[in-house]
Amino acid sequence: MEQPCGEPLISVLTVTYNGRPYLPSLLASLASQESDFPWEYVVVDNGSTDDTVEYLREASTSFPTRLTVVDGSAKPGNIPYVRNLAADEARADRLVYCDQDDIVQPGWLNAAASGLSEHGALMGLIRELVPAGTAKAEPRVMNPTVYSDLPIVESCNFAVRRSVLESVGGFDEDLAGYGMDDSELSIRLRKSGYRIVGCPEMVIHARGTASPTKRFRKVFSSAQTEILVWSKHPDVFPGRLSWRYFRRELVFNLRRGLLGALKRGGVSRSAGARAVVTSLAHAKALGMLSLGRPIRR
Repeated sequence: MEQPCGEPLISVLTVTYNGRPYLPSLLASLASQESDFPWEYVVVDNGSTDDTVEYLREASTSFPTRLTVVDGSAKPGNIPYVRNLAADEARADRLVYCDQDDIVQPGWLNAAASGLSEHGALMGLIRELVPAGTAKAEPRVMNPTVYSDLPIVESCNFAVRRSVLESVGGFDEDLAGYGMDDSELSIRLRKSGYRIVGCPEMVIHARGTASPTKRFRKVFSSAQTEILVWSKHPDVFPGRLSWRYFRRELVFNLRRGLLGALKRGGVSRSAGARAVVTSLAHAKALGMLSLGRPIRR
């Protein structure tokens, strides 16, 4: 759908790395958004080794609004860096993030624009993307806290005014790697007095991580970063950086791991394994922190 001309009211932002298999679906869902205001699309590539950049440049020639491809390869794997770079390159004051493997739903863009006219930050609704032909009445809601007063922030469907994002310093680039950069941003936003409002009308469908190995790598990476977040906000997480706290957590998580392995106590094998992996990552990160070494390399 061709968009109105003029300065964009809203900038849609995506960071990508080897996203060629997923981007066609995302771009198609964005191109079908109906709006009566101008908007733009900014994609920052974090050093893809496939033909992602070439695909995006070709797609920009027929995309219904301005599509800008930005080189974000200076800091490989630093997701907060590329998120900040996307915001820097955007022209609008209203910013909305979606991930390379999302599919945005009809009305998503209008909901983001409308919500940001009243609020400084929004968290949209994330539904599970199920294969075509799957017999499900309605895809599972992956972030039910969107209906609460304190929604958990996930940057795959997050909208924020530029002035608000800049006032707290953007995403923390110390948190390189996977996970927790959006959660840590939400802490700083709330400390600064900003309210993050759930916006269930802003819907995306998101892919889960199919490979168990990749899932647990993400859990391990995110849990390491969690220790760094605790160290940055001891007032929010008092006592979490002590080995005493870790021992209590370890006992609890090992018990969950055992229950999951035995399929008892309502604990699934996946949940039990996640608990054990979390404690292993916490142990490694706490050890590095106590030695004065960087948690991430």
